[in-house]
Amino acid sequence: MRKKSTDEPGRRPQHRAISKNMGNAQYDEAQRSREPIQQGAHTRHRASAVHFSYTSSSQSEHRDEAEIHSSIVLSQSSSLSSAESPTSVWSLDDVRALQYPQLTSESIARLESYHRQNERRWREIKRQRLRRKRLITIVSVVTGIILLALIGLMGLHWYRVQQDNTYAHAQLDEQIAHLQSTDQVVVAVDEAIDDEVSADRIDYLSGLISSIPGTKETLLSIAGAIEGFHDLFSDEEGRYIAEAVAESADARSEMLNYGKRLLQNDVNALNAFSELSDALKLIVAADSAVRDSIDASSMRLNGGMEKSLSLSQDALSYLGKANEDLIQVQSRFPTADLSAYARYVNAKTAATNLLIAIDQALIAGNADEAQTQLDAYNAKDGEVVAAAAALPTNSPGVILVPYEAIASNLKVSYIAARDRAATADSIIRSYLGIAEMANSLSTNADIPSADGGAEENNVVKG
Repeated sequence: MRKKSTDEPGRRPQHRAISKNMGNAQYDEAQRSREPIQQGAHTRHRASAVHFSYTSSSQSEHRDEAEIHSSIVLSQSSSLSSAESPTSVWSLDDVRALQYPQLTSESIARLESYHRQNERRWREIKRQRLRRKRLITIVSVVTGIILLALIGLMGLHWYRVQQDNTYAHAQLDEQIAHLQSTDQVVVAVDEAIDDEVSADRIDYLSGLISSIPGTKETLLSIAGAIEGFHDLFSDEEGRYIAEAVAESADARSEMLNYGKRLLQNDVNALNAFSELSDALKLIVAADSAVRDSIDASSMRLNGGMEKSLSLSQDALSYLGKANEDLIQVQSRFPTADLSAYARYVNAKTAATNLLIAIDQALIAGNADEAQTQLDAYNAKDGEVVAAAAALPTNSPGVILVPYEAIASNLKVSYIAARDRAATADSIIRSYLGIAEMANSLSTNADIPSADGGAEENNVVKG
């Protein structure tokens, strides 16, 4: 138990003191006795300062606080010693009585302020570290999500590219099959263009011409389909073959364009030959009927005049049909020179009309009118003779000249398109790994052929 102090309050305690007038031995002894007291007081003051200090998170802060407290105590002790007496000795109680109140009011306030500042600083540092950790975590998570999304997108893109490439190759094979299906018509047209044209092949050529539009539609659909999936290929070979198929389809379509016109030119020539031949036959028939009419008119008895009139009317009908055939030939070949035939038919028609007028006048018994018409007939008959002399000696040549002019121009363009198709087909054959495409342009296709017949009016193609 600590002994209670009997000192009066507010009064300074009485302690042993070392007088200034003591001897040296006594003074030294007093000094030795005071040093442990001061050291003890100093130690206790340090302990008291540590007691009032707040717990810090680092050892450096404790050391700082102790040093601050020690500096305060020493400064206050030195001030007190200088104020009281440089040689006086103070006990621990004196130090406590004089310094402790100031220590608790000022030093502790400074320590508390220091600790609060340190605590705020460390709390801010901790918050910054926590925010930094959170930010790093968020950035790491977001980066990971972005990387996973990119990897997923790349995988999806690769999958789609592979799917598109597979689809494009399947479509390419399908379009090649469609292209091969056009071989029958394309090859048949090509062979018909190179073959001789005869009258017995008109129906075959006409049927071949009628099959061209449907084949062209197939070829156009191939080109359109390839344009739709051309960019889906992931390999250069696929795009290269697709371009070759499109080129072949376009070249074949161009071949059919020119081939149709060439075949139509052949058909027109064959029909023109037939129509010109019919016109010439009708002209001959009309001339024969006119001669028979003249012979019958000399037999005025027994119905000779009526027969003459009938024959003249027949001749006029023949000439009309011959003129129609000439007009048809002219429509097929506008550049054909049919003027000589037209002049003859017109002159013969006018002369025949005069013969009819003569017969009608004689039947009516009008001799003067008959004579007048007869004079006119004799004058017109001279024109008929002159027109007959101007008729071409080579009737087919009238048609061959414009026919060959048309065919030669078309043939140049057709051959150029065929060469394009052949080049593209060779690429496709190499891709398919076969020597020849079925029914390719370089082989003889199994196509229907017209039966052999008469070789008259043949057109030999150059």
